[in-house]
Amino acid sequence: MINASWDRALLDSPLEPFADAVVRLDVQRDPACHVETLHGPVRAALRRAIGEVGASGRASLLLVHGDPGQGKTHELAHLRAEARDYYFLEIPPLKDPTTPFQHVLRYAVQTLIARKEIDRFLWSALRRVTTSVVDAAREEGDDELVKQLAPLLEGRDHFVETFQALARQQPALGVVLGRRGALLPPLSEVDPEVARVLCRIADRDAEAAARSWLRAAELPDEELALLGVRQSLDSEDRCFRALAALARLSQRPLVLCFDQLEATRDLLGTPGVLALFSAVMEVYQQLPVCLVLMCQTQVWADVRPLVPQAALERMGRPLSLAPPTALEAIGLIEGRMEPLWRSAHVSPPYASYPFAKEWVTGFVDEVVPSVRRVVQECAARLGEMRARARVVELSAGGTTQPLPPSRHDPLVALAAEHRRQCEVVRASDDLSQPVMRQQRLRSALERWLRACLAAGRAVAGAQVIDVQSPTRARGPRPPMLLTLTLDGDRRTRVALEVHSDDARSAYAVVERLHHQVCSGDADVGVLLRESAALLKPTAARTLELARTLEPRGGIVYLDEEPALRLVAAELLLDAVSANEVWAGDREVTSEEALTWLTSHAALDAALAPIVSRLR
Repeated sequence: MINASWDRALLDSPLEPFADAVVRLDVQRDPACHVETLHGPVRAALRRAIGEVGASGRASLLLVHGDPGQGKTHELAHLRAEARDYYFLEIPPLKDPTTPFQHVLRYAVQTLIARKEIDRFLWSALRRVTTSVVDAAREEGDDELVKQLAPLLEGRDHFVETFQALARQQPALGVVLGRRGALLPPLSEVDPEVARVLCRIADRDAEAAARSWLRAAELPDEELALLGVRQSLDSEDRCFRALAALARLSQRPLVLCFDQLEATRDLLGTPGVLALFSAVMEVYQQLPVCLVLMCQTQVWADVRPLVPQAALERMGRPLSLAPPTALEAIGLIEGRMEPLWRSAHVSPPYASYPFAKEWVTGFVDEVVPSVRRVVQECAARLGEMRARARVVELSAGGTTQPLPPSRHDPLVALAAEHRRQCEVVRASDDLSQPVMRQQRLRSALERWLRACLAAGRAVAGAQVIDVQSPTRARGPRPPMLLTLTLDGDRRTRVALEVHSDDARSAYAVVERLHHQVCSGDADVGVLLRESAALLKPTAARTLELARTLEPRGGIVYLDEEPALRLVAAELLLDAVSANEVWAGDREVTSEEALTWLTSHAALDAALAPIVSRLR
């Protein structure tokens, strides 16, 4: 019989205190509660390294390892939440070993955009440029220039919005600052191209193009001319110089956080690991940034022999995440339960009720669980109580019998995880817009098609014969080459590119597809765009060129739902690589995930519009 208000609260509350066993780096949500002593030395070392970068201007490199579920991503989530005196920049697993610097630059800038920090970052830098020019003009006795620019600097340094509003009232400001400030700090310390682009943000017509250029988007000639540059950031060298400029322009340390090294290892193997660490070391040796890498302990044992000796020496002894002690596990449970008690306005006998300290201590001593295992065990116990409509206090002398082994089907667990990832994509600022997720969409499409090829599975009625993703030494990435058979033995080679960026930059992409067809490398050229990035009649030049690829090719629009499902599939595969997806009491394997994606994920809708044109 239920005879206490806290028992009723446990059974009736809609809250699931242990639902989020896996932490996500979601800019919209605060991280789950944590116990200050749990991994306290690691957290202190991370904070200390960031502080040293800010104080000395010298780079730091740290690697944190721990078993799956021990809290690696949790610690990154707190670094993000605490970011006041530094910029937290999340870098997802590397997908292409030939473009590590472009990958880092793209996601560093996209993080600034997603966290709505890009304006303050760029305009603070431009204010410093203006201050430098005004100071030099005063020394030179150029009263006219001082009279023009000094009013822009009214107020303290942190009044960036005031400076931004006043600067926009002077259309020629960017030209003046670029000419007079080129030989003065901070512009004299950065790449001249980046300096010109930074100055052009004062022009309203060029501000959006400047952001796109900095995240390595491909821009049309007219926008490049507006920015005063000749090329997009289309090479590794130029991407590195742009990244270096951002690090030197920033008045706060940049913290580049690389989570899930195991996902890069699983996808790219040795070449990917070598490319990543080579890029990391070049950044470390030349830029004032803090580099934080997270890796599973077992994977690190395999990866370590591949890491350059210089990197091992610079990072020193890796930081290890230890399993929680009994007291830390109790604190974790108390923190998880606190919102439930608060919302129900009740005071239980003790904060971790019904998980008595004696029971938690016995569980920790016997199992030596990870943080995730503690959360999952409590979730299972509470779920069982709710299913039976009966609260059973767990104590040393009470009911401590183990739960029966879970026999959850991994396909069921994968379906649930994929649904959750779809919600993550919808809710996250850094993934909710087509332009921000197009790289993940392309990667997901390629990985899914390769899985279908390996499984011999037809896609939307077409058989996949070959999937190629040509590499590049320099310049724009070549389209994916997909070979399909339709209607028996008829083979069709499709040059396929995913692009939902600015409409004006789509012309160059269509031009490359057109070249692939004309040169005989492909039979059909297809540009896949999300429906939310519809090319309007004003993009007449692009549309006209695309019509030359019709009727079997041209521009194909993908609805939001299949696009979200594909991006969620990409996140799902990364989560499986990080051992974050469980079927009952065991981890789901990458092989099971690929089987589910090819057989049960209902991703055919992404390719169906293309196949229908080919018939």
